[in-house]
Amino acid sequence: MFGSLQLNSIAMKLYQVTTEVVGEVLNTSPITSTQPLERPRGLQNELRCLVKGERGIIDGERLRNFVFPTDNYDVFISHSHDDLEIAKQFAAWLKEKYRYSVFLDSFVWNSADRLLREIDNLYCKQRNGLYNYYRRNYSTAHIHTMLSMSIMEIIKRSKVGILIDSHHSINLERLRNSNQGKTLSPWIFQEIMFMRQFANQKSSTRMFSSESLNEGLQIAHTVDLSDFTPLTARDLISKAPF
Repeated sequence: MFGSLQLNSIAMKLYQVTTEVVGEVLNTSPITSTQPLERPRGLQNELRCLVKGERGIIDGERLRNFVFPTDNYDVFISHSHDDLEIAKQFAAWLKEKYRYSVFLDSFVWNSADRLLREIDNLYCKQRNGLYNYYRRNYSTAHIHTMLSMSIMEIIKRSKVGILIDSHHSINLERLRNSNQGKTLSPWIFQEIMFMRQFANQKSSTRMFSSESLNEGLQIAHTVDLSDFTPLTARDLISKAPF
C-alpha cells in the first residue's frame, strides 16, 4: 500500500492526521519513551550577546542560526499551539516505532517571543517604560522573517509533512465536498503553503482527524488540503507508513 511512499523520494509527501487517530494509535501501540526528542538549549547569555551586536548592529545570520537552526528531517509536523501535547506524543511515537527524525519546533528551536522580548527591551523601550510602536513593528518584522525563512528551510529539507488537523488548526468548517478549509493561524497557513510548494503536486497524497483561538484580532486564511492524504490508525500501526 505504501510502496511508492518512500522517505528517499525527492518530493515532499503530505499527510493529515486528526488527534482522534493519534489518540487511537497511542492507545493501541503505546510507547515507552517519555522524552525522545531534543529540547532547545537554554543559552540566555549567548543570546543576549548576539542581541547586543557589534556597534549596535545585530548579525542576522548568526542570530537566526543560533535561535532557529536548520537540519535535515524525515518528518515535519505542523500543529496548533493548543495541540502541542498530542503533537509531542505523536512525534515521540514516530521516533520510537520507526526511528524517524521528527521536527517539532518546541523541541528544536528557542522561543521567538523570548527573542523579541530581549530585542524590544534593549532597542524599543522608552524612558517612560512604554515601547515605541514603530520600532516594535520593525523588530517584529525582522524576527518573523527570520522565523519564516527557517521554517521554509526545514520544510524544504524534510521528506514528509504532516498536518495535525483539529478545531484549533483548521478552525472553521470546510465546505461540503471541498478540500479547502479555514485557519486562524498565520503560521499554519504559512506552513501549509510551504509544504504544498515543496510537494510533488502530481503524486497521490493521504489524512490523520483532533482542537484555543486567540482573542481579539482574528483573520481567516483559506488553505487547500487537496494534496494531504488521510491516514488511519491501521495505516500507521501496520507498517512504516512513509
